[in-house]
Amino acid sequence: MKVSVIIPAHNAGSWVEKAVSSAFKQTRPPDEVIVSSDGSTDDTVALAVSAGARVLDLPKGNANVARNAGVGASSGELLFFLDADDWFEPDKIERHLETHSQGLWSFVIDPATMVDEDGQRGRLAGPALDAPLAYSSFTRRRFWYGGSTFSVQRSRLDAIGGWREELRSQQDIDVWLRLAHRHGPAYVLGTSHTWYRQTAGSTSRSPKLVMTNLDVLTRGLPFLTFSQKRTLRSHVIFTAADNLPLREALPLLASVGDRVYDPRFLKAIARSLANRRLPAENSLSVQS
Repeated sequence: MKVSVIIPAHNAGSWVEKAVSSAFKQTRPPDEVIVSSDGSTDDTVALAVSAGARVLDLPKGNANVARNAGVGASSGELLFFLDADDWFEPDKIERHLETHSQGLWSFVIDPATMVDEDGQRGRLAGPALDAPLAYSSFTRRRFWYGGSTFSVQRSRLDAIGGWREELRSQQDIDVWLRLAHRHGPAYVLGTSHTWYRQTAGSTSRSPKLVMTNLDVLTRGLPFLTFSQKRTLRSHVIFTAADNLPLREALPLLASVGDRVYDPRFLKAIARSLANRRLPAENSLSVQS
C-alpha cells in the first residue's frame, strides 16, 4: 500500500525539519512526504525542501485548507497527517500498516506522548487501548488524541468529503466522528508512536468565536443524538475555558451552567483562575 505523509505548516521553521525527518526515517519509509505551507513567511518552505519534502507553497488559508491541498496533491492509498511541531517514532508507519491490513477499521490511532516546551516528557494524550473505539466515544475529551496520531485510507477520507475548511478548531474530532460513523469503529493502538509538542498558542480566540466554531462543528454532525451533541459541546467549552482567564471563561461556562455537577466544570474554573495573569492574546491555543 502506497503511503503519503501530509504536514500542514504555517511559519514552522523552528520545527518542520524534525517533523519531515521523522517521517522519512521510518522502518517502513513513506512513498512521499508533502509539506503544505499555509502562507508561511519564514523559512518553512526552504527548510522543508532541504529536508527532502515535496512542498506546496499555498496562500494563507487555514490548517484544513492546507491538509486538503496536501491530500489532493498526494498519491498514497494510506494517508498520515503530522502537525509541523510534532514528530513520529521510527516504527509508526509499520505499526499502523499492520493494523490497517486487517481491513476492519475506519482509521487507526496511536496515543501521542506529550512533550512540554522544556522538552519534558508528559502523559499520553489519551488512553492506550489496543482495542476498537466507536464513533460516539469521540464526543468525550478523554479520547481526543491529537491531529498527528491517526492514519486513514484515502478512499474513506474522500467518502466523507475530507477536512471541513470552515472549522478553525476541533477539526480532528470532526474528522474522526464522521469517519467512524460512516465506516465503523477506529482502532486505538496500545502503544504511543507519536510525540506531541505542547506550545503556547499564537492565535487568539474570544468566547464568541469559540461558540461560533462550536455551532459550525455540531451542524456538520447531524447523526449525533441530542445527548451526544450536549456532551461534545460541554467538553469543547470546558477545554476552551481551561485556557482562558476566568473573566473570559465565565461566559463560556455560563452556557453549560446546567452541568455544574460535572467535575470538569470546577476544574475549568480552577484552571482559569491559574490563567488570570496570562495576556488575553495568548490565552487559548488552537490550530491556525
